[in-house]
Amino acid sequence: MRTNILKSIFLVAIILLCACTSESNIPKSTLVSFPLITVDSTSDVLIVNGVLNGKFHVDMYYKDLPVDSRIVVALNGDYTNTKIFIPTIKTFPTAETITGDQLKQLFGLSSIIAGDLFEIGLDVKMQDNVWYPAFNPNGIAYGSGPLNLPGASPIISFKAPLPIDAFVGKYDVLEPAESYDYLITFARVSPTQISTPLYWNSWPAVFTLDLVNMTYSMPNTAFPGGYAGIESGTINIATGQMIGNYTIYQNGAPIETGIHTYNKLN
Repeated sequence: MRTNILKSIFLVAIILLCACTSESNIPKSTLVSFPLITVDSTSDVLIVNGVLNGKFHVDMYYKDLPVDSRIVVALNGDYTNTKIFIPTIKTFPTAETITGDQLKQLFGLSSIIAGDLFEIGLDVKMQDNVWYPAFNPNGIAYGSGPLNLPGASPIISFKAPLPIDAFVGKYDVLEPAESYDYLITFARVSPTQISTPLYWNSWPAVFTLDLVNMTYSMPNTAFPGGYAGIESGTINIATGQMIGNYTIYQNGAPIETGIHTYNKLN
């Protein structure tokens, strides 16, 4: 009985995976290539002031090669209006480049603005003479199974970040007053604010950034246990570094004054 059940399951699997042609009643299965696209280590990763010198490699995760393929680009999640950047690629692996000017020309843009996101994928044409797209109208045309394969990378992206994004990510905080350093993470709250759950390695806090004068501040903020803190300083948008003076209070009295240096790790 167990053998018959297994045979039935196997037969159903074959039926689901195969398609019959009009010329023959013999089932024919189609194996679709899974692209592997990676950003070169020397490539720009962000588009800054409209400038991008992007470099990337195109290969296949498995060595089942398509008959043809083409590089396509989507802008800001509009997958109904993808553009063909390179119309044919038939040999793998291959190294390709892309610039900010090429992206503007591709989409008819006068400029690339902060927040613009360009996603790059590969349409593939297989032995059945059918094109299998990298994107469908709802997004990336791959399920969670292929996307979760070790090292899978069918899509890459280049983004023109919002200025505040220079200060989003992991930081090492130097606190000389206590001969101490610790790790925190900043997240974007708004176009001018970032937050961390571990200010002074203890409490949630919000910094307001002045991206014109390159300064930041945290107003006098109350924390649990009768603590409070205030801080202000300067920011470096090129490196994401922040350096400022702080004072920590307990029950209204200052208990520590010092300098915080926030060094971005990613």
